[in-house]
This record gives sequence, C-alpha cells and structure tokens, in this order.
Amino acid sequence: AAGYFFDLALQATVPEIKTAKDFLQKMASDINSMNLSSCQVAQGIVGGLFPQTQVSQQKVCQDIAGESNIFADWAASRQGCTVGGQSSSVRDKASDKDKERVLKNINIIWDSLSKNRMLDGNKELKEFIMTLTGTLIFGEDSEITPLPARTTDRDILRAIMEGGTAKVYHCNDSDKCLKVVADANVTIARDKALKSQITKLLTSIQNKAVSDTPLDDRE
Repeated sequence: AAGYFFDLALQATVPEIKTAKDFLQKMASDINSMNLSSCQVAQGIVGGLFPQTQVSQQKVCQDIAGESNIFADWAASRQGCTVGGQSSSVRDKASDKDKERVLKNINIIWDSLSKNRMLDGNKELKEFIMTLTGTLIFGEDSEITPLPARTTDRDILRAIMEGGTAKVYHCNDSDKCLKVVADANVTIARDKALKSQITKLLTSIQNKAVSDTPLDDRE
C-alpha cells in the first residue's frame, strides 16, 4: 500500500521523477533477471554513454564556437573542440538557449529536482528521491559518475512518505550536488516528508479556492 501511495504522490507532484523511477525499477528487474551486479551495470552505463557524450559535447562546443566566432573556421573549431583541449572553456560561454545542452558539472536528477518548487529548501527529501531514482553526475570534462537506483529499499520509501532515517546518497557540496557520499545516515522530519508536504499543499489549495485567492508558484 505504501508503494502505491508513493507512486500516486510522485505522479501528482513530481511526474518526471515518477517516470524516472518506473524506468529504473524496470531496469533493476531486468538486471536481476540476468544476474548482473550493480558494478557491472555501472561499468556498462559509463562504457555506453561516455563515447556518445563526448561526441554530443563536441557538437555543442562547435555550435557555441560558431555562434560566438571563437575560431577562424570550421576546421579550427573542430580542432579546438576535440584534441585542442578548448572544449571546456568554449562551453563555459554558452548562451542561455544552449546552457541546458552543456553536460558539465551537473547532477542530472538533482538539477531536475531543484527546479521543482515543491522541494524548495528541502535538501533531505531531494537526497532521498535521488537515492531512490539514481542519477548521473557529469564532471568538468563530461566524465560520468553513475549512482545506481535503490528502488527496493523499504526504509527509503517509508522515510520519503512519512519521515524517518535511512542510508542515502548525501550531497557534500551546497548547490549542485556534484560531490556525493554514499550510505550516509540522513533523517527526514515528519513535517518535511512527502505525505505531509502534499497534505499541506492540498489544504492550502482548498482554502484558497474557498476564499477565491490566487495560487502561488509552488501550488
């Protein structure tokens, strides 16, 4: 029952995370059926993604360089964005429309969670959700660090829904969560758990509907 209500809560409040969770749960099931270890899977993810990421980021680098006239011509752009070692500095100059294409110094799931207003100021809940879904962290040179999902850990599910303590991926830096400690004991207070947050949100929406008051961004 707890798992069902958790899925329902995710679908209603953070649907993108519900989709990621479903995908990763299916992946975990497939992995178990093939008797693969999480280490083997992580190696496979990195082995498959890294070459593709390198190629895509070289293309992003060349696009940015072309728009900003950083290099003299296409050949110089290709040289600079590949073996020339200028890819990182060029991608730092990305315009607003290109910034989301730059996979550099970013924790994919953490970045997505940080854009959800419901989770503002709730670092612990974001850490628990990230542990549940897993994530990919891209470093300075787009190197990949995969953190496997822990979709079957009942302590994590219980704490996310109702509050409590469990071993989770803990962010050791302030904003971007690029430095992660595994198996850190973290506690979610009951009033910061998902069930309490949703209850407060729905109550506020109901009260504002009665009083004909506009909803805020979080609602």
